Amino acid sequence: MTTASRRLFLASAILAACAQRATERCAHCGMTVRSDSRWRAGATVDGRPVLFDAPRCLFQYRFAAPGRALAEPWVIEHYGPGDRRTPAREVRFVPGSRLRGPMGIDLVPVAPASAERFRADHGGRAALSYDDVSASTIDAL
Repeated sequence: MTTASRRLFLASAILAACAQRATERCAHCGMTVRSDSRWRAGATVDGRPVLFDAPRCLFQYRFAAPGRALAEPWVIEHYGPGDRRTPAREVRFVPGSRLRGPMGIDLVPVAPASAERFRADHGGRAALSYDDVSASTIDAL
């Protein structure tokens, strides 16, 4: 291998390593949002997609600027298949369970039909709709 080809190989390897490290950040707290995390959430703000590392950050972001246009919020449903994005208004959020998200205590998104099963499996308080989650719900976590 010539010196020029070694340099080209090394430069390619460095660029590939840098590209792999490029990750999305939570729009609320700045924490890395892992693409394989079942806690991640997202929405569209001002026409652009934003990510959150957990449902809690989605709600904190929502309550931090009430006039902000937060459209199409989505979450990963706890008992759902794989990492399918589910509209946040189609699930229930269970606060106070034994499960911990990347930022600690969180709201766990579950399908309405699975809410009681989830509470039996993991504890938690009443399952809330997206619109029923308030700033005081988040503060109580």
